[in-house]
Amino acid sequence: GMASCLPLIGVARSIPHEGVRSAKECLAFNRKVLDLLATDHKVQIVVLAGAWLSALQHSSDQWLTSESAGRLITPNSAELEAIFMRSLATTIRSLQQAGKQVIVVEDVPSFDFNPLVRFGIMHNPARHAVAAWLGSPNATYTGVAPDAEGALSRMVNAQLSRVVGGLLDVQLIDLKPALCRTKDQCMYRNGDQLFYFGHEHLTNSGASYALRDFRFPALVNPGKFPRQ
Repeated sequence: GMASCLPLIGVARSIPHEGVRSAKECLAFNRKVLDLLATDHKVQIVVLAGAWLSALQHSSDQWLTSESAGRLITPNSAELEAIFMRSLATTIRSLQQAGKQVIVVEDVPSFDFNPLVRFGIMHNPARHAVAAWLGSPNATYTGVAPDAEGALSRMVNAQLSRVVGGLLDVQLIDLKPALCRTKDQCMYRNGDQLFYFGHEHLTNSGASYALRDFRFPALVNPGKFPRQ
């Protein structure tokens, strides 16, 4: 993985204030990864995970595509949705053509506060007392909160479902049931285990908890490449 670089072939979002350079680096990185996977027969299953929400969250974002001749473009919402879905399908097909079985992981819940800050307040008696005295919402430490991007997240997941549903032998994984007690209440900690170190980034404990019941599927073509 590469920071702020979705695992997509042929398209990349420019990091604000970094211009076309960051997008070109992302494109080159993903191409190198694909080439590496294509020649490594030990890798039989590829998991695609990323902050998919970030791809469609800001309509003002600039993108670099294989058709834009090295120039950044600012697609409208409909164009961006088409670019995203097309590039994801292309990425999956390219991996399948290289003999890989593909799993796509949906976004995990995100929060409109930083769980790490809230965790710190609750474990610092002085800060907790001040927060409670000021009536700060950070003084409430239930361990669960609503998914801040619920509506947009559902839209992005619907697009992921459409892409995956149009292809054979691809599995789409939703980790929200493992992290959310109800539709609107998702966990950011479990006892003294902090699940997030930012608004949307899982800690090792959070990732392990979300994947506690996950099992890799049986290989579609188990005899295609020998295990090593």
